[in-house]
Amino acid sequence: MNRIRLKEKKDKKIRNNYLWIFRDDVATQFKDRGAIEDGSIVEVCDAENRFLAIGTYNSRSHILVRILSKQNVTVDRNFFFHRIKKAIQFRDQQAFRSDARRLIHAEADLLPGLMVDQFGDYLVMQIRSLGMDIFRKEIVEILAELIQPKGIYERSDMESRAEEGLEAVSGTVYGDVPEYIDVSENELRFRVDMIRGHKTGFYLDQRDNRAYV
Repeated sequence: MNRIRLKEKKDKKIRNNYLWIFRDDVATQFKDRGAIEDGSIVEVCDAENRFLAIGTYNSRSHILVRILSKQNVTVDRNFFFHRIKKAIQFRDQQAFRSDARRLIHAEADLLPGLMVDQFGDYLVMQIRSLGMDIFRKEIVEILAELIQPKGIYERSDMESRAEEGLEAVSGTVYGDVPEYIDVSENELRFRVDMIRGHKTGFYLDQRDNRAYV
């Protein structure tokens, strides 16, 4: 596996669970053969070549490596299945008076660049990083298996994808998705436009403010 070595003292933030490595953090890049391919998995080592973590590499991004795990594990469909399942199980433990919720919250769930919101029987997925984009097919399959939604719509249409070397994309990736979806929250009904609404269609993080008003 390709490996990068950090500069002196740059390992401290990784040991403190910071998940981004910038270009200026890196002292040396060690390649198995040729150049390190963007989107590939790399090992991250400290200045003494001691293993720290693994993550996805992207030379086009100002975030050179996004950490996936502090264990030297294989990153494949099984890895994403268990990581996504754990995120969903955590959300299932939360008590919300709503059928709309955030299922996956990117770095908070150790899935950097992946956001998934649930609106009733439908999911909206947003991919912000190359590392997640490469596993798009597997992610959609896993979400369909674990949640069994009627449809999944992708809203990866943000301009910031260009910084990852990615084009903006949007569209239905599983099942069928209606133009509007009605969801309940604190005994009120809201109509969500997943296709044209801002970001994933609804500001779920404003739940408490809406309840206050």
